[in-house]
Amino acid sequence: MVNGINFNSINYTLPFKSTEKSSVVSKPVEFQNKNLNGLEALGNYNSTLAMQTPDFNIPILKPVEIPRDINNIKGERIYSSDGKLVQIVDEDADFKKVYLPMEHGISYSIIDKNINKEVVSQMHWYDNNEIMVEGYNPQNGYSYATTYENNELINYYKEKKFNNGSSITVNYDNREQLYNYEVYDAKTSSIIMKRYNAEKQLIDKCVKKYGETSNSRYQTNYIGTDPISEEYTQINSMNNNIANKILSDKDLKPSPKIEYPTNLNKIQGKKTYYSDGTVESVITPDNIKYTYDLGENLIIINDKNKEIFYSPDDNWYSIEEKVNNNESKSTVYRPDGDILVSYQTNDNKKFVIFSNGKISHYDECLDGRKKIIMFDENGNAIQAFDNFQDYNNA
Repeated sequence: MVNGINFNSINYTLPFKSTEKSSVVSKPVEFQNKNLNGLEALGNYNSTLAMQTPDFNIPILKPVEIPRDINNIKGERIYSSDGKLVQIVDEDADFKKVYLPMEHGISYSIIDKNINKEVVSQMHWYDNNEIMVEGYNPQNGYSYATTYENNELINYYKEKKFNNGSSITVNYDNREQLYNYEVYDAKTSSIIMKRYNAEKQLIDKCVKKYGETSNSRYQTNYIGTDPISEEYTQINSMNNNIANKILSDKDLKPSPKIEYPTNLNKIQGKKTYYSDGTVESVITPDNIKYTYDLGENLIIINDKNKEIFYSPDDNWYSIEEKVNNNESKSTVYRPDGDILVSYQTNDNKKFVIFSNGKISHYDECLDGRKKIIMFDENGNAIQAFDNFQDYNNA
């Protein structure tokens, strides 16, 4: 029996994808010296999405009660070839419940066998007793999540993503007793952010829209529904020798993708098996090890000093290299085209992001000293920080 989740109202779930904050950091200039036509238009912004009345009806998902002692969970136990418990499966004609033991907790999901989709997902971390329950409803297109700590309700939210890239998010912070409502309009690259109190009364609103060029942006701020300030921001490029220096750093050159066969049926070698008979790994005659999950998706390749990780759900590709005993390098290819490279020597670390072939972000921690540098879309350095607090507040 599934406790606490009503399939009539919250039918299905898919894992949420994390969204990285992307912002242009710049130096403000005197507002009164600029043409305000764009700001006036922004103040009267009337996107169809933004004009919608926020729907504050956010379902609070209750966690499924799962025995702390994994021996008390019923279902078929599947083990790896070395005897480690991989998952427990309990299924009937319509649903498949899957329990995944973690080092400090347990993951639980329900798969609707009729549509072959994960319809509920729950993570429980025992060390801080945090539980997150997620749900997805294909009837209205909304995703949902509720978070608890030590049985206290922390927050709950819902999000709807549209095919054109636009989105609507409503979040309730139970500690601050606030609703946060955000609309992103992909057509105009505009963001509307509003805050409401627990009585659903508007407290303040912020409207953001980037300018037509990469070196300017507009913003209008409101208290309640009254505009209180308008800002024009100009980006000033720094000396671009910074970008050239990073590009010449051989440690931060992305490792090229290596073409390995991924089809299990085309790889010859010694096989190991999960206890249900599914192939777990194949070791080729030249000692390359291919590891698969229970769905026969390739997830790891071990090749000498390299580990290549695949994410079948998110479609990203990561190359982890051990340069020597004290140095390691990581290159991540994301599905959006971004490339992330990090290089670590003992406690020293360098990290860079490439977007559309240009540097978009760089940070380092060398001998305890931090530096973060932001770049515009052309790869020109625009601002530097020596601590993460100033960077996050920019």
